[in-house]
Amino acid sequence: MVKLVNRTWERRAEIEPSHKVRRRPGLMDVYALLPRSNCKACGQPTCFVFATKLVVGQVRLGNCPSLQESEWAGHREKLEEQFAWDMPAIG
Repeated sequence: MVKLVNRTWERRAEIEPSHKVRRRPGLMDVYALLPRSNCKACGQPTCFVFATKLVVGQVRLGNCPSLQESEWAGHREKLEEQFAWDMPAIG
């Protein structure tokens, strides 16, 4: 964590701040986009528990293997848009 802070401080002149207001997606909005199969492949007992942990940042979208299937591509895209602000930066 200290390295990340120091690296960010060193690059502060290059960083352009975003003033866009964002909010976390609602639990029921997220749950509605999940497969709701309760398959447990994500490591959670139900899709509702997964949605709850997703909203508070304890799991990531990639933890749900069902969302990687082509039939869920549209739902996955909507969820990715909702959580785009929470995606880790690359590099």
